Amino acid sequence: MNESRPIRNAMVIISLAVIWGSSFMLMKRGMKSSNGELIFTPNQVAALRLGIAALAMSPFLIVHRKFITKKNLVWLSIVGLLGSGIPAFLFTNAQLFIHSSMSGILNALTPLFTLIIGYFFFKKKILVNQLLGVSLGFIGAAALISLRGLGDSQNLAYSGLIILATMSYGVSVNTIHSKLQGIPAAAISAISLAIAGIPCIFFAFSDGVVTTLQENAFGWSGFLAIATLALLGTALGNLLFFSFTKRVGALAASSITYLIPVVAILWGVADHEPFTWLHGLFAGIIITGIYLVNRSKSL
Repeated sequence: MNESRPIRNAMVIISLAVIWGSSFMLMKRGMKSSNGELIFTPNQVAALRLGIAALAMSPFLIVHRKFITKKNLVWLSIVGLLGSGIPAFLFTNAQLFIHSSMSGILNALTPLFTLIIGYFFFKKKILVNQLLGVSLGFIGAAALISLRGLGDSQNLAYSGLIILATMSYGVSVNTIHSKLQGIPAAAISAISLAIAGIPCIFFAFSDGVVTTLQENAFGWSGFLAIATLALLGTALGNLLFFSFTKRVGALAASSITYLIPVVAILWGVADHEPFTWLHGLFAGIIITGIYLVNRSKSL
């Protein structure tokens, strides 16, 4: 059983990296067509993503309704708002000015904030290997940022929205590992998404979504991209990630975000963006950081 755990963990890490590394391109395709025409607004994309994901997880909400208690709702609300709700709006608004590959790269800051927030607010210990692993991952991500060039962003200030989102993720993953250990991952995902997503359903359809579907030639292709993002990137992604976080710890789980830039850059290559040996080198540094974090005792 123990021998199969590293293989299972590796499969989860790779799956989530692919799912979430592709999410940035799906956000882009939900907002803009291939020729750059605006389809849905950033807030519409985020609201539809959360609403569709909440509906997809609603059967689990019914099955696990016994976990909806006053005590649990406090922590589940934190996970719903900071782990899914607020970041969804921050990312889509940032991507009007920052390329999807850059969003994926900046997302790699999540483990750094997970470490800091866990230490200061959740009384987590930091091991030497974990600190070294996070540092290596951060260096690799920063190097990839420099290679990609922040100058290709239309407005550097919007990168702050993504940094704020990674801080939110840091709070969420620490909350899951510290406060929600007794609750199944499916329950955490379903209830937290309901908190964040159900209000978004009403917002989305009162904000011109139907009109866009009826009048915009790219409306349904944009909606398909958003639905894929919701079902894979949010519903399935959250389910896998919450289960993984409960099993391996907050910092080790958040280190998945170090692989996301690699996937995001590969999407860029598919879109005829350059890829050099330096990209491969820094991707290797990121993977080394993940290895060091995960071979240590989890937070």
